Amino acid sequence: MVRCTLILLFFIMFVPGVIASSIKDLINEQSKISPNISISIKNITKNKIIVSHRNKARMTPASNQKILTTLTGLEFLGPKYKFPTHIYFIDSIDDSGVY
Repeated sequence: MVRCTLILLFFIMFVPGVIASSIKDLINEQSKISPNISISIKNITKNKIIVSHRNKARMTPASNQKILTTLTGLEFLGPKYKFPTHIYFIDSIDDSGVY
């Protein structure tokens, strides 16, 4: 998760135009489902807003980390990605499935 966050932050810092248009596309797509979206992304080094959408709207605060993680996952893994789950067991299991 830290790696994805760092990658996204890298792109936000060095490719603001591309990221801004990608985020705007995601916002427009999500706005069709739920109009209650508000976001503001600011480059604090340049004191410049990169993307804003209804940034003056009063909303109940959401977890920005969840938003960042979700957008990063969608961007890099795609919406159909499924995390593999591996279960390891060190012992023996009898025929009934009980160990």
